[in-house]
Amino acid sequence: MEYPTLARTAVARQLEKEMMAEELRLLYVAMTRAKEKLILSVALTGGGKDLAKLAGDGDCPVDPQVLLACQSVGQWVLLAALCRPDAGALRRAAETDVPIPRTDFGPAWDVRFVDGVPFLEGPERTRFAPTQAQEAAEPEHDPAELAERLAWRYPHAASVELPSKLTATQLKGRGLDEEAAEQAPKAPRTLTFGRPRFAAEEWGLTPAQKGTALHLVMQYIDFEKAGTSEGAAAEIARLVEGQFLTPQQGEAADPARIAAFFQSRLGRELMDSVSLRREFKFSILAPAGRYYKTAGEGEQVLLQGVVDCYFETLEGITVVDFKTDRVTARTVHDRAENYRPQLEAYSQALAEITGKPVVRRALWFFALDQAVEV
Repeated sequence: MEYPTLARTAVARQLEKEMMAEELRLLYVAMTRAKEKLILSVALTGGGKDLAKLAGDGDCPVDPQVLLACQSVGQWVLLAALCRPDAGALRRAAETDVPIPRTDFGPAWDVRFVDGVPFLEGPERTRFAPTQAQEAAEPEHDPAELAERLAWRYPHAASVELPSKLTATQLKGRGLDEEAAEQAPKAPRTLTFGRPRFAAEEWGLTPAQKGTALHLVMQYIDFEKAGTSEGAAAEIARLVEGQFLTPQQGEAADPARIAAFFQSRLGRELMDSVSLRREFKFSILAPAGRYYKTAGEGEQVLLQGVVDCYFETLEGITVVDFKTDRVTARTVHDRAENYRPQLEAYSQALAEITGKPVVRRALWFFALDQAVEV
């Protein structure tokens, strides 16, 4: 046997009252917005029988307990309308008399009751039998023409399959493996679940989580104070204390790797630049044909992305993207080429948004403390 507790019943009652109060507010707002004329319609499944049930509780003003038992806002309006002197049509439909209070109801209402029974019966269907003359007048269709019509295909079917949005990170390696991906069978989608926080505290961070931690450090760290390992370590401690990073993320970020970037030529140019932006988010409309071969002329796609960092010099804009990939001196340039489409999308977006040319695109690989331009 199951039964609700007193606390559950009280909470349910309170939620119901709050919901009905909101419905009443919406009804009031809707009725008071009319400037010249307000038309309200209520559909009654039982017709006059529904009005007869409401007429027993009709009063002006209506008892709050009666309003609480109503199933719709239409019943609220009908309870008040039944007591009006100009609602004779409703009282006749209910076949009952509702006492009319002696009060000023304001302007008169035009209250009508429309019986919907006649609308339930559809129009009679008449069978049409063509005469011999009409049958003879019917033209004979060419089978080839009918086959051509039935074989018609929508000429822009390829555009229908195009996605409406594309992220810059999806462009990595697109030019190298697009043809192979078109021929390869689609792999079944597997569900992936993130590791809970207690697992990270007990077993440490995964390589992907370590990369995320390093990106967070580069997002929030004070560049002016990160030129040395000691300064970078102090900044990481500050981020952990300010809860920008978890303690595990702070331990995973190597201060020496961060300081190496600012001591490099690219890092020094960044610090000497006239303008610097980090985590620059953008959304622009781009020609779909730039990324999809099957896109028709004039088709567009919403390109979105987040630029890790870019800075301006007198020559133009330099885009910097931080990478934590595991690379070696032999594989770093091939890996950088995989990211070329992504950085080209960044460059096109920045050039369009800022109106300034992008003169350089650089990838910084923390694994080698090396910058590679693409």
